[in-house]
Amino acid sequence: MKYLILVLILIGALRCVDYSEVPVPAYLYIEKFSFSTTPSEGSNSHAFRDVWIYVNDEYYGAYEMPSKVPISKTGNARIKLYAGVRRNGITSQPVRYPMTAPYEIELNLVATRTDTIQPIVKYYDYNKFAFIENFDRVHFFNQDIDLNNLTKVTLTTPEETFEGLNSGEILLTRDNPVIGAMYDFEKVIPRGPGYAYIELDYKNEVDFSIGLIGYSAGRSPVNLIVGGLKPRSSWGKIYFDFTDIIKENPNDNYRIALTAQYDTAIALPRQYIRLDNFKLIYQ
Repeated sequence: MKYLILVLILIGALRCVDYSEVPVPAYLYIEKFSFSTTPSEGSNSHAFRDVWIYVNDEYYGAYEMPSKVPISKTGNARIKLYAGVRRNGITSQPVRYPMTAPYEIELNLVATRTDTIQPIVKYYDYNKFAFIENFDRVHFFNQDIDLNNLTKVTLTTPEETFEGLNSGEILLTRDNPVIGAMYDFEKVIPRGPGYAYIELDYKNEVDFSIGLIGYSAGRSPVNLIVGGLKPRSSWGKIYFDFTDIIKENPNDNYRIALTAQYDTAIALPRQYIRLDNFKLIYQ
């Protein structure tokens, strides 16, 4: 009897709901982002996995693409779509990529209708590019910091190139197991209020690390090579957040740098690392 009373109460409550007041959503479908760059900004390769959605400046969530997203508002609306990445390559750290401006569009949202958006994003105009290395024909990772001139950054064959004419390549063996290389030139990276990110396309058979060497007058160089990358068999892209690292380690100038060591636990006598589109961007 007790359970019958509960059922009757539930049925009565459901009858009291005014379903006419429940909004019928419109929908947005976003398959992927396109990325547009100028020649001075380097490659347009990207790994934008997520879309962050704002409607009339109200946050509607972040979604992995492709995605069909319900929007409770209808009528004229200003849509902003921000490209999302995984900060430092960590799946559990999705963020709006702070170096790209949102895609904006005005739409008339209609209940039950699905509007397909094909967003194109660009870098913010106020970004500064301290380093861009695309490894085409030549490169500037020639400064040796491992005391072995037999381990160095070279150029790939066309068959192993990610895009363009060449990519960078590192070969490690038991006889030559360690590399440390840095850029030929030092650059100033001010401690501004904005972000600083390193971007890189890579494919590797052994762990390696990327980062910076900081230089200041009267001080020893500061090793800030803290971005680690695990092996992957296909080309991927990483977005390393160096904002706090640079702010907490101010130096007069910096060079981008990388290190790696032969892994005796891997059954590969020749272990390769391949690189492309190395950028350091700050605001």
